[in-house]
Amino acid sequence: FLTDDQKITLSNIKDIIVDQINSWNVQKLRAQVGWPVPPDLDVLQPFCEKIALLLLKQMQQMKQFWEVESLNYFERIYNETKRTFAAFIKRCLVIEKQPSSIVVKGTNGKHIEVSLRLLLGKRFFQEISYFPDNVTCSLHL
Repeated sequence: FLTDDQKITLSNIKDIIVDQINSWNVQKLRAQVGWPVPPDLDVLQPFCEKIALLLLKQMQQMKQFWEVESLNYFERIYNETKRTFAAFIKRCLVIEKQPSSIVVKGTNGKHIEVSLRLLLGKRFFQEISYFPDNVTCSLHL
């Protein structure tokens, strides 16, 4: 499992990626009023996938240690990693395209179409399919 230095490095990289996603979202909103279009998200996706895979792997290891050793230490690290993983996955789900009228006027009860993108690739979904925990997703509008 990860040393303290590795945890700090992973946390710093995760924070940088989340900052980049936030910056992209701001640039996307500005582009709707004439600012330059933000760069493609394809650059961020491999980094998001690697961080998610590292967090997933740490969760798997902590769960295995916890089941074998039954120590609260492993349960605590597992739960902490699971919270970090869930928060990171939520940040990796971005609205890639949306009509500009949503920002200015709202929907006024009309149906709208948006393009959602989860910044994780095929490898992540292959790995998570072997993970024994249930994975759920919900979208609240």
